[in-house]
Amino acid sequence: MHKENIKNLVDMALFLLFVFCMGMHLWSTLAHEIAGTAMLILLVVHNILNRKWYSSLRKGRYNAMRILLSLLVVLVLAVFLLMTYSSEVISRYVFVFLLDFGSPAQAHRLHLWGAYWGMMLISLHIGVHWQKFIRLGDLSSVLGVGRWMGIVAKLAGIGIAIYGVYTFVDRQCLNYLLLRNQFAMFNNNESALKFYLDYIAMLGTGIFIAHYCSKVLRKLGR
Repeated sequence: MHKENIKNLVDMALFLLFVFCMGMHLWSTLAHEIAGTAMLILLVVHNILNRKWYSSLRKGRYNAMRILLSLLVVLVLAVFLLMTYSSEVISRYVFVFLLDFGSPAQAHRLHLWGAYWGMMLISLHIGVHWQKFIRLGDLSSVLGVGRWMGIVAKLAGIGIAIYGVYTFVDRQCLNYLLLRNQFAMFNNNESALKFYLDYIAMLGTGIFIAHYCSKVLRKLGR
């Protein structure tokens, strides 16, 4: 399999696992820990596959777009390190054999905080690379509906972004980002489908914002 295809599969698996883990109340603790561990392993694979990026950090000039890309990578890695540490402390199955270094109560709060910041940062990270995924999913040349496909895609993107903002406010996600809510509040009567659609919409909002901001920055950097 071509290396680029492997990268795309790893990226897609990372995204799906992250979304799955956000619904921790919908599944068993064991399932959540296994999915989180798989995500950590794939993150290591992702970084190995993209190791050339690290070797290029000292080369070339840094414009606004490159600074944004680098900053997002550093922040995403920092969040995952935080999530890894907190996971080890609060683990009841996968990492139970390791010694705990910290307070479980504090680790729970860090894990929740990291999850919501991770959602924001990952969506922005995907968004600045969204043009790549647009090219991969472009069927306009095959279907012969390029213009209409573009219009429909943009309208769908705007709709998802607007709904994502509404969901972000409705679910009081800002309180999690600012640690005002130190415990996860979930509606146990809500269906898994509704929950995941809402969280995918919020990720979509971040992707939408980052995609169009990055287009502006790329034009300014020319």
